[in-house]
Amino acid sequence: MARVIFDASTIGSRILKIEWVNANANGDNSLIAAVAAKTLHIIQFSIFCEEAVDIYFKEEAGAAISETWKFADATGIVKGNNSVFAVPIVETATVNKGLFVFTSAITKDVGVSCVYYED
Repeated sequence: MARVIFDASTIGSRILKIEWVNANANGDNSLIAAVAAKTLHIIQFSIFCEEAVDIYFKEEAGAAISETWKFADATGIVKGNNSVFAVPIVETATVNKGLFVFTSAITKDVGVSCVYYED
């Protein structure tokens, strides 16, 4: 379940939400569930890895929608826009699709969090 960042506040008509997953399995790890008749727009994300791993975002039952990041042991990244009005950095291309994080062969935890809105 998404955590609403600004409970009663909106930026424009957007309500910002946050979600995270402890991706500890190879392959697809569900990050955001599909929302009926909406696309998902990621404006910031962070990834923290306990071991070397390749990671990318993908649509539910679909292809990659981001570049692939390659991490060494105990590294990570925080990426995002300084303004919520900026173009999203990752977004689903079609409505009714959830967002997944794909991880290569791992045996330790990979933490992924994101700030997003639905449109």
